[in-house]
Amino acid sequence: MCGFVGVFEIGRNGENLRAQVLRMSGKIRHRGPDWSGIYCGPRAVLSHERLSIVDPQSGGQPLYSPDGRLVLAVNGEIYNHRELRRELAGEYDFRTDIPAWNDEGTNHPEEMVLITQSIKEVNQIMGYYVGIVRSDLRLHRAWNRLDILYEETERLFKVSKPSRELCELRNIINVAYLIMRQAMERKESRGLHFTIDYPHPPVTP
Repeated sequence: MCGFVGVFEIGRNGENLRAQVLRMSGKIRHRGPDWSGIYCGPRAVLSHERLSIVDPQSGGQPLYSPDGRLVLAVNGEIYNHRELRRELAGEYDFRTDIPAWNDEGTNHPEEMVLITQSIKEVNQIMGYYVGIVRSDLRLHRAWNRLDILYEETERLFKVSKPSRELCELRNIINVAYLIMRQAMERKESRGLHFTIDYPHPPVTP
């Protein structure tokens, strides 16, 4: 489902709180990865993280009344919207010309440098510690180092506009976690993976 952040009755210009609301909204971006929108006004700030089900190409939020006086952030899908549009034609104005998302303040200036280096580190961890020959010590060291990369990447994700490269890094780390967990739970040497702590039992002639 979608996610919202709202600050009301602020008593001052919402632009002063825009950056803070964006950071808060970034913490729930996983709930709405398809669209991010924000409204800043003199009395309120509304941020919307949208999960697109109907009309993924448009339908961004927050929504505005024709005169711009009313602003709405809402969760839910109207599956019979075509029928309703025909039925209510002439009574209401239907809008799909939602303004483009302004991502000012969500780009990290060093994002690509950090992502590139983190990918290299994950590759090194997996190659040196979780390769064909493994040990409990190597796997635990790899796990601890991956924990650091995970925390750094999540902090970067929360303050950045989601990019393909950043999402790929998060997926790489998650896959590395799965491989390590399975390797740590296996207390035997099997197939191409040899664990020096659990060598093959001696062959009885």
